[in-house]
Parts: sequence; structure tokens; C-alpha cells
Amino acid sequence: MKKNFGLLFTLIFVQIFPVIQAPRAAAFFYHGKPPEEAYKYFDWIVVDPHDVVTKDFYVKNTEVFAYLNVGEADLQDVNFDRKWIIGRNENWNSYIVDVRKKEYREYLFRKIEKEIVPKKFSGVFLDTLDSYKIVLPEKEWQEFEKSIANFILELNKRFPTLKILVNRAFEIFDLIKEVVSGFVFEGLYKTWSIDSFGHITYINTPKSERDRYIQKLLKIKESGIPVIVIDYTDISKKSSVKNLIDKISSHGFIPYISTRNLEVLGYGPLNMK
Repeated sequence: MKKNFGLLFTLIFVQIFPVIQAPRAAAFFYHGKPPEEAYKYFDWIVVDPHDVVTKDFYVKNTEVFAYLNVGEADLQDVNFDRKWIIGRNENWNSYIVDVRKKEYREYLFRKIEKEIVPKKFSGVFLDTLDSYKIVLPEKEWQEFEKSIANFILELNKRFPTLKILVNRAFEIFDLIKEVVSGFVFEGLYKTWSIDSFGHITYINTPKSERDRYIQKLLKIKESGIPVIVIDYTDISKKSSVKNLIDKISSHGFIPYISTRNLEVLGYGPLNMK
């Protein structure tokens, strides 16, 4: 019998690198309900779960993800225990928490169960996964990373229908790649800085740093995981926005261009022609 080597190769490739349906465009919108046009131009949208209710998005052809701050907290939740705090992130005026604490991880699982699952979100976006580097000595990083990876694996086990997006999880990617649906990176070409007076400036990412991260992100993309890149700039300058979209897209990454606080709807390939 004549063998179909093309089909055989495809089956082997799919088995080794599971194919995930990548969105054409993805948006991140954290302040209030996304405008109606967001559902027209973006296949995936990340929102603050407190800002929307199920009827806002459930009948639309867009997958909506709930934002979850894993590595930091703002202390507004009365159920948060201050003993989990290990430092501060001055840029965001937030507190860095110890994900190694089992009680804290269980606290996050309860938030997912009570605040995210009932609203029928498609998935969850896990942010601030690398904030521990701000306050912990390097000798403690590996232990911390193992705890974050275990949290993500347990999340998938407890809530298997939720898709998982991760932000800058380079160190643990090999441990979690079987359970994540997307990898997010910020500031590939353009990012922001903030001074002591709170003034925000949009700045170019140094080329050496950018080139290093492009290689890392390409390896993740080659493993079958969609890579979403958020760059920050003054979005009133449309030529700059279009230039960033083109540059990011040239690597096969999914671009989203917005402002530092992600409080307005930004631009992706479908709403910036």
C-alpha cells in the first residue's frame, strides 16, 4: 500500500505541537465595558471581570477572557490577607504577593470559581507572573516559578473548560505549554516609562532587548501557541500605530496597540487598515 507521508507528517506534527486556533486580533480593555465595535474587530477580548455581565458578550462571536492579577494585589478585597505581601511595585502602586503560599493560591481559585466561572468567560488572562523578580533575590526565583507553574496546571485541572492566557511566562513555558492557549508579551517595539510626578512617556525598546525577545517569542509560536504582543504609544498618531502593527505582524505575532492604562480601545490588524 502506498503510504501518504504528507498525512503522516501532519499527524505527527499535530501530536507533538497541538494546533490552537489563533485569533485574528486580540484586545485588552480594563476600564468599563468594551465598546460595541470591539466585538466587531477583535476575536479575543480581555476585560476586568467586574466590569461586565454575561449578557454583555455571551451571544457575540468573540471569546472574552477575564483578567486575573496573579502576582500582585491592590488590597481592596476584604478576603485578601496582608501576610501574603512580599513587596511593592511602585510603578503601579500595588503589592507583590507570595504565590508560593498555598493559602494565596486557594484564594485565587476561589476568585475564579465565584467571579469568573459563573459569568461564562471563555478563559482567564494571568498577569504579573514575573513580578517576584522585583523584590526577591535570584536564588529564590526557581522555587517561585515552580509554584506559579503548579498553580497554572492546577487551574487547568479544576477548570478545564477555561482557556488560559499567560503574560511573560518565559521561565515556566515548557512546564505549562500543554495547558495554555496564548502567550502575551508587552513592549516589543515600544513601551512606556513613568516619572516621579506620574508623567507617562512612550519610549522605544532597545534593539538588543527587542531582538532577544523576538527569538524567544518565535520559539513559543513555533510550538503552536499564539503569541500576542501589546505595544504602547500615543494612539492618536495613526501612522505610528500602523507602523507598529506592521512590524509586530511581520514576525507572525498578533499585535495590539494601545495606551499605558489600556483604558481605551486600541488597534489591531482589523481596525487599522
